[in-house]
Formats: sequence, C-alpha cells, structure tokens
Amino acid sequence: MLARRYCALSVRHLSGKQLVYAEYGDPVKVLKLQTIDLPDTPLSGQVHVKWIAAPINPADLNTLQGVYPIKPPLPAVAGNEGYGRVEKVGDGVKGLKVGDHVLPSKAGLGIWRTDGHHKEAELFPIDNTLPLEASATLQASV
Repeated sequence: MLARRYCALSVRHLSGKQLVYAEYGDPVKVLKLQTIDLPDTPLSGQVHVKWIAAPINPADLNTLQGVYPIKPPLPAVAGNEGYGRVEKVGDGVKGLKVGDHVLPSKAGLGIWRTDGHHKEAELFPIDNTLPLEASATLQASV
C-alpha cells in the first residue's frame, strides 16, 4: 500500500489551457477552451515550452476555416505563430536549454496554448533580448 501511495504521489503533472478545434468552420463556433495535464518532465528529445504570446492573423483564421494549405490532423490546437520560453528540457536535447526563447519551426504546431511539450526539431531559438511584440510576430505573414 505504501509503495502504491508513494508512486502515485511521485508523478507530477502541469496543468494548462489550449484552444482546440475538431472540425473546420467559423472560428467562433469551432474553437473550444480545454484544460490539459502534461507530465512534469518532457519525454526524451522534447522540451517543455511556456507559450507567452501568439498573434491572430489571416492564416490562423483560414486554417480554422479549412481553406489554408496547411491542415493539421484533427482535433488540433490552433495557432501557427507564437513565442515561448523553454521551461524544462528532456534527455537528449542538445540545441535548446532552459530559458531559451523559441519560435515554432513550422506552421500548424498549435501555439494557442499556455504550455506544451514539443520535439526539439519543432522549435528554434531566438535572441532573448527581442521585445515580446517583435518575438511573437516574427513569423506572421502580412
């Protein structure tokens, strides 16, 4: 009994929020706010990112409507661009460290969330001294 209690208490999770959609359509109708639980420690080759800011631009709206060329598998987390900070690093991660500021390396990663575990290859570091507004919109197409 004690071993089971210890094991249950030793696994920690992080709680976060994300905007998900399970079908294409009017963004106001298809987006749903969802609470998520993530393991406290990312898997090997992954990092935990605290997403700080994400713009809303026409590509995001077109993705939600299903008319953008990039269509993530559904259900999906919305958001193509954004800026985050690495909070934890899993085993085997070589190019990112805690405190690095990052952007997604591809559209469709799903940035409209507070936290996420992502493969190292899905992110790239940026200069930590860039202002928040510039960092969040670096990838936005205008």
